[in-house]
Amino acid sequence: MECFYTIDQFVDEPVMLLDRHLGNLDDLGQGIDGALFARELLYLDSLGKTRIQIWINSEGGKVIDAYSIISAMLKSKTKVDTYCIGIAASAAACVFISGRKRIMSDYAFLMFHNPFLETTDGKLTKADIDITNTFTKSL
Repeated sequence: MECFYTIDQFVDEPVMLLDRHLGNLDDLGQGIDGALFARELLYLDSLGKTRIQIWINSEGGKVIDAYSIISAMLKSKTKVDTYCIGIAASAAACVFISGRKRIMSDYAFLMFHNPFLETTDGKLTKADIDITNTFTKSL
């Protein structure tokens, strides 16, 4: 399998980089594809690695992409440790705290906030509010 987020898939403790925003955002374009990241992590898990490291420097992004990554981390038989090497904000902070061991660099920054939806008119429908509340409780 071709790896997009892993530095060297052939070492015993591969490093995966979460070094952009999560998902496809209107103003930033495509960042980390959560489903592809999860697939790659589970592929590494199938190779019998001792440990997988995820190095995070991300402003966050889409919750759905974070869910894919977190689910793969939690289902992996291989230990998955997270490293904040800059910023782990928003959805990326949720990925960070899901690691078995969580290591932050001295200069690193961790930031949480409640999920939100952006709308073109600035108004949320009842369905939007329900979705946002569901994400908030889940995270």
